[in-house]
Parts: sequence; C-alpha cells; structure tokens
Amino acid sequence: METIKSYRSDWRYGDCSIKNYTRWWDYRKDIHDKGSFSRVYIFNSLLPSSSFDNGLTDIIETYYQKAYDSKYFIGCTGVLIGGKATEYSSDSSSVGDALRNSFMSMSCGLPWPDSLAYMDGTFIDFMLPFQNEMIAKGNGVYYNEPSSRLSNWRTQYWGTKYSRLEGVKKTWDPSTRFTCCHCVGSDGDAHCSAVKASAKALVLGFLLVLTSIFTQ
Repeated sequence: METIKSYRSDWRYGDCSIKNYTRWWDYRKDIHDKGSFSRVYIFNSLLPSSSFDNGLTDIIETYYQKAYDSKYFIGCTGVLIGGKATEYSSDSSSVGDALRNSFMSMSCGLPWPDSLAYMDGTFIDFMLPFQNEMIAKGNGVYYNEPSSRLSNWRTQYWGTKYSRLEGVKKTWDPSTRFTCCHCVGSDGDAHCSAVKASAKALVLGFLLVLTSIFTQ
C-alpha cells in the first residue's frame, strides 16, 4: 500500500492517505458526495486477477501521462470484489458471471466544465482508446458505471444470461415500456443515441480506493 501511496507523486492533485476498513459500510456510511457538477465520460472494466500484469500498468501509465500532458484530469477507482458474491452459483440471479468471477471493478472518468461543451467530442475521443484497451483486459463491464459506447454490450453486461433475460423481458414487458440505453430488450444504439454525452453528473476527485465488498 505504501508503494501505491507514493507512486508518481507528480501526478497527485492532493494529499493521499490509507485507512483500513473491515466492512464496506464502515467505509461508505460517513461519505457525503461533495464536488462540482460538470460533464463527464465514464467507463468500467471488470478485471480478473490474471490481468494485473505489466501490460495493465503500461495502459494506465500511458493514458495518465497523455492526460497530464494535455492538462486533462482523469482518474480511476478500483474496488476489490468477491467475498460473498463468489459463494452463489452462476444461475442464482441475473448478475453477470464477470461480476462474480473478477478481482476488481475499475471505473475511469474524465470530467470537463460546461464552458467546454463545444469540446465534448474531443474529450470522449480521448477516452475511447483508453476504454477499449481496459475493457480488452477485463471479463466484462459493471452496469452501474457504464459507457454508452460499447460494441458488445449484451455480452459485456450480462454474459451468457442475456438470451434468458431477454425472454423474461418479452414476457412481462412485450412493448418495451421500461427501457434505457443498453437495458435488456433495448435495441442498443437507437436508445443510446438519446443519451447525451453532456448529461450532468456529480464529479468527485477520483481516488484509487482499494476495499472489499460483499464480505459481510
């Protein structure tokens, strides 16, 4: 942990400290989101333990350096996953296998102010190669922190369960009254085209948070 804390101090925007928690809730209960509202592009990758090699380090270092050189601020939050989630069989719920079998859920984002709305495409284009390389290292994507630009979202989110889930969807919501970008039963890009990249989101300073969920 000390190695992580002291790594590339020239990239650091503020103080960094380490605190251990035994439960996820102990970490989360006193956190109140504070930050400014702005545009943001976020993507996620569910990383298996086998992906933690020099190749992953090179990808992250390359894009952090590119962002630093361009005076952009990007950050990634890595959350250790596993624990109780691994104790249930694959067919016990709709949760994708990647969320049960991966080692870390890594989400990365780039925020920019509304005053630079005319550069939306520039910032998104900067993030897409980073996104694609990180997703290629992973098993899938966590659907609470997704990118609207996924070429294979059905498999990335739901794995082998998509066909079964789509059947349930057609039975109970045949007219697709309830839908969203990349929801089960949506037609993908047609729905995502209505999702503006300029949608406002609460942007926090992204920190590399190493903790464990589903342990209690």
